[in-house]
This record gives sequence, structure tokens and C-alpha cells, in this order.
Amino acid sequence: MAVPSISPGTTGSPVYTVHHSKGLVADLSLDVGISPPFPAFELRFPDTGDVVVSLVRAFKALPLLPGPVDDTTTFAKRRIVSEASPAGTDIVLTVEIQATSAATPGEKWSLRVQSGTEQPLWQFSQAENTPSTPTITRIMCDPAAGFTISAPALADGTVREGIPVTLTAVPPFGTAADPTVVGAPKPSVAHKWSTTGGLAIPAFPACSPSPLLVFTSPPVYAARSVDITEDVWFETGCPGPAGILNNTSPSQQLTIENRPQHLAVVLDRSGSMSGDRWTQAKTATQVLGNLFTAMRAGVNSADRIELLVFEDGSCTWHTVADPLIQPVLAATDLGSADVAICSVNFGDAGSCTPIGDGLIRAIDDLGALPTQGDPKYTIVLLTDGYENSGSVRVSPNSPLPAGASGIPLFGVARQSGAVRQRVHQHLSLFTIGLGATVQEDVLDTLATQSQGVYRHVDDPADIADALTQVVKYALGVERVKLEPPEQLPPPEQLWREVCLEPGVNRLAVAVMWEDPNDTLELSWQQEQDSGWTTVAAAVKQCETHGFVSVDVASLFGGDEDSVPATRWRVAHLDSAGVPLPLVTNEPLFFIDLFVRVDVVFDREVYSTGDAMTMTARIRAGDEPVTRATVRVELARPGMSLGTFLSTHGAEYRPPQQDTTDPHAPKALMLAYLLGQAEMPDGLPVTGPQSIFEDGSDELFDDGEHGDGEAGNGNFTNRYTDLDKEGTYTWRFVIEGETPDGAPFSRVVTLSKWVGVAPDPESSSVTVEEGDFTRIVVWPRDHRGEFLGPFRPQDVIFTSSHCPFLPGSDEGDPNGVRYPCNDGGTILSRYDGGYSRDIDRTPGTPNTVTITVKGFTFPPVVMGERNEGTEP
Repeated sequence: MAVPSISPGTTGSPVYTVHHSKGLVADLSLDVGISPPFPAFELRFPDTGDVVVSLVRAFKALPLLPGPVDDTTTFAKRRIVSEASPAGTDIVLTVEIQATSAATPGEKWSLRVQSGTEQPLWQFSQAENTPSTPTITRIMCDPAAGFTISAPALADGTVREGIPVTLTAVPPFGTAADPTVVGAPKPSVAHKWSTTGGLAIPAFPACSPSPLLVFTSPPVYAARSVDITEDVWFETGCPGPAGILNNTSPSQQLTIENRPQHLAVVLDRSGSMSGDRWTQAKTATQVLGNLFTAMRAGVNSADRIELLVFEDGSCTWHTVADPLIQPVLAATDLGSADVAICSVNFGDAGSCTPIGDGLIRAIDDLGALPTQGDPKYTIVLLTDGYENSGSVRVSPNSPLPAGASGIPLFGVARQSGAVRQRVHQHLSLFTIGLGATVQEDVLDTLATQSQGVYRHVDDPADIADALTQVVKYALGVERVKLEPPEQLPPPEQLWREVCLEPGVNRLAVAVMWEDPNDTLELSWQQEQDSGWTTVAAAVKQCETHGFVSVDVASLFGGDEDSVPATRWRVAHLDSAGVPLPLVTNEPLFFIDLFVRVDVVFDREVYSTGDAMTMTARIRAGDEPVTRATVRVELARPGMSLGTFLSTHGAEYRPPQQDTTDPHAPKALMLAYLLGQAEMPDGLPVTGPQSIFEDGSDELFDDGEHGDGEAGNGNFTNRYTDLDKEGTYTWRFVIEGETPDGAPFSRVVTLSKWVGVAPDPESSSVTVEEGDFTRIVVWPRDHRGEFLGPFRPQDVIFTSSHCPFLPGSDEGDPNGVRYPCNDGGTILSRYDGGYSRDIDRTPGTPNTVTITVKGFTFPPVVMGERNEGTEP
């Protein structure tokens, strides 16, 4: 492919030649007078008949072809005279600009030239142009187009699924020897990336000024290829139409092949999980195991799944993990797992909560598996509480008892040694928090820092939905929205139906039940009025649920590209074959990814006062889906966690508690204060009707909601009411049509933790003098919401001269004392304050600086004039 270029590549030349471009733009600075000689310029180009030339000044344009032109009306007080003459196989266009009055030096003009096809040669001349007196300030042609593909273990254009792939565009401005822009300023650049090949990769199409695009290679059952193309243009940017100077790269083929998937489900078996929580957690884990074996069956023989439980019988912090942390289903191949999952003995919920130990054991078990084929590691963690024991901490804010040492942080332990480091580099960690007293901020951080997502669940009955939805990002599985049962007459409420779009390869259904002798029946039809065909599929009859899966592609010759739109129904039958109602126990329908919905947020971490922009990228194969409605439901905190603890904590003193699975200090305080406030279900949660800043509850693909170019399949809106600390859980209900008119539906639910952004002006600081100097800070945001207790890692004190004191070994009734690296301690007070004590003689100058979550407060300057006062 010939590369566009301009010669010479320096300013000041009276003649420029443009090679292999569809057009050019010449920006001019001309002294326009009312008497000769008048400024003139010349354009020579091949006589193709499709060239468009315009003279532009101050947003007005005058077409110069066909000519001749003698125009005195387009530009005020200016006459334009131009003529096009044949010169062999070329056309020579001459243009002269005259002032009818008001002569002006250095007037800005632009000649804009465009052809429908690339031309080997253009020539632009302006005789007065010199380096010292430039009349051609800038000349541009089509940008250079092309890109490189890079990825870990990329070989012969092939990558494995689940791998970050980077596309890097060649410099659009060309090289010093062969530039595409001569002069200044450099124009804005837009890069638009697209694919063909039938694979849903939500990152495409994409348009931005960045020359880089990073995407994750999608899940595949067998090797699939896509062709990638870059379009690049100058001036108009994204979103918007391509500028007149544009170029398209040659396409490059990228082949994606499957790789081993190693999955570990890490299940909290502590005492607080007992009862309905434990029953639902076991059921959900089995459903997830069934889903994994169904969707990955026959894909890669090296796939493995492990089910792991964790608890700690000693209920203390110690240096060796409790042997109770064991797999209840050791990492095994999918054929064996398929047989064993329904009969797994999970044991009984019992003792304490060593979250870090459970995760490290899963990492070690995954690391012990064979490494051939570059396996992808996935961990799904389910817990209902705060860590309170173990040999590894997931949070630096988890207090340790006096004398405890040698307890590393999970972020360090997960990377210790070559084996853990390998797993760490290829790990996606998904977290689910259950209930009102769960370490939500930590679970959100664990997920977002490990290529995963977080989900909060209030009702144990929703655990199965949560487990199976978060893992969609690892397995390539979507949850399908069912048709509402109330729209069916009573006889038809004995089954539930879904419409599936073309291209679906596999389908799986789970139905909760109470009798393992029950069974499920799946039927399908291709046309609405045709009869139903029952599928002879084996049903897994687990104790608490039934599970059935179908290879849909096999019904149509085994080729997923030939699968048409279909309609499916599931019936729940008792042991005698009699249908049972399916109104309250809603089935879970899952399909693989032809239509893919990928929900992304504009950042990983949010604080109060931020705006949150979310986008649902919807693709059907390699085509963006534009005919869809994305409705959003929000469950958001009605009260900030830190504010609730701080405002109720001034008189709080830790009560005695059961030692079977004692609460961690923060969880104990929260549980106790909730009880005192008669709030057994936790802090209030609200569900606003008008969610987004435009007053709607929808995401839009209209080019007016930060979604980029209208009709690109990206549905976006912005939420501006992040005013409370806590978890914001978003439920996206998507219904629409694929580009070929087939209906589809999806449900996606995700959670995001929002912390407090401290505001020094809204916070308070006091200095107390006695036998020592005590400085106390109460961090709050600009609305007055408290950071709250038990976040000592967020609060940093530094002293200019005097040392900090360690505090009493007997503890402090007003809060929990944490050791600091400088030898002193920080007291996290129950009323939301943080204090440090300084060994300082009265009158001794000293300056203390306080930084909270990166926000630096005004320095506390201590001297004789402000002893014992609030700065």
C-alpha cells in the first residue's frame, strides 16, 4: 500500500508535491490588496472528473470547480477569480484573491481539495512562500494508516482467549522524511477501529484520539479469526464524520484460540453463614459448577474446577493457615466434576472468617495445576462478613491483637514466589458480599484490582443469580431475561419462555426445587406458530435444583453460524411427570455469547461527589446493536456507613459476643448499632425512579449522553448523586433486536462501592494539651459525611520535630489503636475521629501535617500562641 506524503517536508517552499492521497488542505496567510499584484496560487491534479475544490475563509466556502469563477459575493469585500485549464492528462487550477476594499495583510485562507479516489500526485504552488515570509502556513494530505498488534504469547497472528491485545497505530503524521503535515499546528486526529468475522468484541467499534486500543480477546470454543481495520482522519475528531483527509489501513487478521480455564470457587463456611445463607450458598456454588462444565464441555481437555471452603477453628490471627481450609471438590477435569458436583459434601457452617487464607489456598491450588496452554485462572469468592482470623489479611485496616506479628497482607502474599506470581499475572478475581455486615469496600477493591467485578447481595435467594452473573466475564455466558409470567394465562404459567437470537451455541437452565426426584423438560420452536419440539437432554437432579443444558448448534448441523432465532420453554415436572407452577421459583436461563452485553464504568474507584458514567456496549457478532432499550434499576445507600457509625459511636463500647464466629471490631460496632437503632436489615437502601442527570432511568445510544457517535451500539448515561458512602448496585435490563431483526434480552447486575472524599474545609482538627499533645482529626466530605472509624490506613500524620507516642498497652475505651511505621500509634475513634499523641514539651515548635486519602489538610503549627486551641 502506498503511503501518503508531502515533499519537501519543510516549510517555506513555493511548490509542494502530495503523493498517494485523496486530497489536500493548504492553509494560507496572504496579503490581500486592492491593486495588483494580487496574491495567487495554483493547484495541479489528474483529470479524473471527481475532484472537489473549495476556498474557505471564516466558515464560508466557495466551490471553485467547475469554473471559471468570478465571485464578489461569497466573501465580503473580496473578489475571487479562478480558472481550470487542461494540461495534458492534468488540470491546472489558478486562483487569485483581490480586495475590493479594506486591504489586509496576513489574511487566513484555506484551500480544501478532495477526490473520491487516491491520486498519485497533486501539486500546490504559491510563488511568494519563503521560510522568512511564509504564505503557506500549513499543508496537509491524508494521514498515514496502519497498525501493529501486540499481545502476550502472540505467535503468527494468533492469541488465546482472555488475553489483553494492544493495537498501536502508526504515526498519522508520517515521518520526517515523508510527512503528511508540513507546518503548524498539528491537526487533531481520530482513530476508528472495526472488526469483521462474527465475534462479539465489545471494544469494537471504537473511535478516539488515542493511537492505542487495548481489548481482551473474547471466549471461543474453537479457533476463530477476525479482520481488524483502522480508519484515521484529521480535524473533525470523535464522534463525528470523518474529515476530508482520511485513510484506511489494510486489514490484519487475528486468530483467537481457546486456552485452559482453571476455576476455583472459594466459599465462606464460617458460623455466620449458617442457616438459609449456607443452604443458598451451596446451591449457588453447585449451579455455577454445573454451568462451568456445561459451557466448557469439549472445549479444552485441560479445564479444571475446584470448590473450596474456608473457616478458622482457632478464631485468632496466627502464622499457619487452618487445615479446615480444604477443597470439597479438588481441582478436577470437567467430566469428573460433571458427575460429582451434585453430591459434593460442603460440611456445616462453623467457625471464623479467614478470607485471606481462603484466597491464598485457592491461588496455591491453581498454581499446582499444569501450566501447558497458558491457563486462565479465575477465583470467585463468596463471603458474608469481615475477616476476623487467619494468617493473611485482605485489608490493612483489619486490626490485629496486641503481640500478633508475621501476618502479611494478601496483596503481598499473592505474589510471593514464582508460582503465586504466575497465577497473579493471569488471575481474574470476582467477589460477592452477602448481607448487611460485609466488608464491601475490601471486596470491591479485590475485584477491581484483579480484572473482576463485585456484587453485593442482600437476599440469600439471589446468591445463585449473583454467582452465575459475575462469572459471565470469565466464561462468556449471558443471563437471559425471561418473559414475565403475569403475561401468560394460568395454564401456561406451568412453563417459562425465552426468545434466543441467531448464533446461540449453547443453552443452560437451572430451576430451584425441593424434591430431587423432580425433573425438567426443555422444548423449542423456530417459528412462533410452529409446534414445540422436546429436547432429549439429560437433567442433573441435585438436591436443591435441577440443571439442564443443550448444544443448540447441534440441532442445526453443528455450525453456530447457521443457528436461526429460536424460542425455548422450560417446564418443571414432578416425579410423575406432572407440570408444576413456575411463578415464584424463576428459572435461570444462560446462553453463550453471540449477542454480548458488556457494562463498563468510567473509572474503577469512586468517591462521594464524583459523577459515575456507565456504558452498556451491545454487540451481535461484530455488529453494534442499535435497536435496544437499556433500562436501569438502582439500589443505593440511604445513609452513609461512616456517618452512621460516627454519629452513633460517641458512647459506643464493644459488647461481649459469641466466640464461635466473633465479629471483627468494625462489623461488631455496625451490628450492635444497627440493633440499637432497630434496623435488623441493615442501613436503609433506596431505589430512585429518576436515576440519571437527565431525569431518566435509561442508557442511550443517541450521541448526546457521552456515548460517542450515535448508533455505535454504546448505550450511556451519567449518574451524579454519589452523595453517600456505600454500595450502589445497578441492574440493567436490556431488550432489543439484533441487526437482522431477531429479538433478544439480557439482565446484568453489578455493584460499585463509593467511599468518602475528604474535604479539609468541612473537616475539623483539634489540639489537646496535657502530659502530651494529642491531635484529633474528624475527616468529612463537603456534604459533612464522615469517613468513619476503622480506616487508619487512609489517615497519615507527619511531625516535623517531635516523636509520636505508642499509646497504652491496655488499649483505649474510645476506639481501636493501630501501630504505625514510625513507632507510634494512631487511634481510630468510634466517633469517627483519628488521633495521634506527640511527646512534646510545651512551647516547643512543631508542625504536624495530616493527609487523608491523598487530601492534605492545613498544617497544624504548634507554639506558645495557640497552645490548647483549635487551629
